[in-house]
Amino acid sequence: TSLRLTWSGDIRLHGCTGCCMRWHFTVNGLECDSTVDGQVYQAQNLNIHRISTITGYCRHVSGLPLLQGQHKIQFNVGNCPFTDDLYDAYTGHHSNSRIIIEEIAPTRSPPSLPPPGPPIYIYQPNWRQCTWSAKNDDRDYGDFGHCSFTKQRDDTWLKVSYHGDIRVIQHHSGRWFFRIDGAECTVPDSIDAELYQSISFNNHRPAAITGYCRSAGGSRIRKGMHNVILSISRAIGRDMYTCWNSVCRMVIEEVPPPANAFPDAGGTCGGTAIGASCVFPFSYKGKSYSQCTTVEREQSWCATQGGDVGSHNKWGYCICNKKIGTNNAAAYMPQWEQYTWKSLNSGIDNGVVREIIFIKKSGQTSLRVSWHGDIRIRGCTNCCGRWFFTIDGEECSSPQPIDAAVYQSNNINLHRPATVGGICESKLENGAYSIAAGTRRIQFRVGQCPGYGPVFDASTGWIYVSRIVVEELPTPKPVRPPQSIGFVPNYKQCAFHSLNKGEDQGIIIRCPFVKRETGSYLRLTYEGDIRLAGCNVCCMRWYFTVDGAECSVPAKIDAVIHITGSINHHRPGTVSGLCGGVGDGRTLQQGERNVQFRVGKCNAFETSDAYTCWNSACRVIVEEVPPPQ
Repeated sequence: TSLRLTWSGDIRLHGCTGCCMRWHFTVNGLECDSTVDGQVYQAQNLNIHRISTITGYCRHVSGLPLLQGQHKIQFNVGNCPFTDDLYDAYTGHHSNSRIIIEEIAPTRSPPSLPPPGPPIYIYQPNWRQCTWSAKNDDRDYGDFGHCSFTKQRDDTWLKVSYHGDIRVIQHHSGRWFFRIDGAECTVPDSIDAELYQSISFNNHRPAAITGYCRSAGGSRIRKGMHNVILSISRAIGRDMYTCWNSVCRMVIEEVPPPANAFPDAGGTCGGTAIGASCVFPFSYKGKSYSQCTTVEREQSWCATQGGDVGSHNKWGYCICNKKIGTNNAAAYMPQWEQYTWKSLNSGIDNGVVREIIFIKKSGQTSLRVSWHGDIRIRGCTNCCGRWFFTIDGEECSSPQPIDAAVYQSNNINLHRPATVGGICESKLENGAYSIAAGTRRIQFRVGQCPGYGPVFDASTGWIYVSRIVVEELPTPKPVRPPQSIGFVPNYKQCAFHSLNKGEDQGIIIRCPFVKRETGSYLRLTYEGDIRLAGCNVCCMRWYFTVDGAECSVPAKIDAVIHITGSINHHRPGTVSGLCGGVGDGRTLQQGERNVQFRVGKCNAFETSDAYTCWNSACRVIVEEVPPPQ
């Protein structure tokens, strides 16, 4: 049998900033193999007493089952795993506290197999967004912000993103990077961005820093609470700045493993294997198996370690439900791949920068492709370079190409992170889908802009980690299918090419969206060109509204550009965030919602010469998601 251990009562942390303490159960002085714990972290020095519940199941300690008889249960407090520091903790303040211990009978299963995990991973979005409004952080090194997140499974990954302002001034460079529980991502690579400029000017622009992470500091990110940190370090000079005069945010999402981690590539799901691959042959109760079996299980399963399946061997289910794009799919499972390169430093001026392979499951689905990394031109004036995606050698035509243009009026060497991305829809044409199922070759390319000469000294990737992310998306469903289970995606892309909007005030893009449920959130994203020129010490703001009102739950979704010299630089920008309410906090109701992407002046600045969606594709993507954790 297992023990279900529960603490219900007050826990508190006080007298410190950027600090953490951990409360946990032990049995006979040792922690359970499946840890039962909770952490309290605070970014500010607060004294908040609150009732908390810490609960979990304990069946094994140090790999051995808990035998019948008397056991000593302790509820402990101590430091968090990522620090040795201890702070002022308090437990059980001025209210009833209790520990509840329950003996739980095992679920019905073969006597020599461990208890089964969930038979099918039914995907439900698990995410959190931490926002700061005009934090105006001028540190050159250290931690910008923390965001705690509770991960629900061991076999999933974390997707972490920063959306907001970053800046260096003069002939300087700086690096922004994520840490999870104090360590940088190591599988597959760091999630970072670096900014460098060769001349002295003060240019605030939005940046998107994003990536997927399985392990940090060499350790797999297990289920439980984790502390995600955006940190800053300088390489040359000083005077870095983060989150100036706008809302910036960190978004943390728990996602299933990439597509090649599923059984199609030999992996498992459920059970105790945490996604590991089947190992054949294996034996169970004296019989050898060279393929998956349904013996004593309703679904086929396999061992993921050789030899006889015993109480300490690992196993998993062979068939994971991951159909997408069909009306009769029982449950949706995200399909994605991430490809990373450290210090890519590609000097190609015209041609393929990188080609990757993606196995598409269905012809009916769309592909969302995105580049996250550095793009730059130099050694020229009034020149333009274009970066774009092709699929099997052809640019997307439904609805628009996926590209970005970089234009500069004067010769500057400016390295800056950029996102080039969008959704390419698969259309049924002459009895076949335009993006067929099977092996697809996706190329990220660079070349000249239409109407301009050859690219001068283009650079792609520079010295930090670059990545291409590919996601396979089903047809969106504004009305939930009656027999569906789990999460059913609902999204819309409004895409345009060369809008060339010179408006300095008002609506740039309208994107009506049919919201399926009241109480859900909308993820609003603009990807495309934004520019400010023809002025000195000036600022303009791009932002979202829903039904004419700005988001207020939790904060506005906006970005600003500020310049101190008369320059004319077109570059791609990303404005993104999640919105649960607008105006005075009113909830976003189901039904048609009018999403608008707008431009206007910054507070305390005059209207200046703004430009949006120049000579390239731009798009607004609206996605409906359940509320955060």
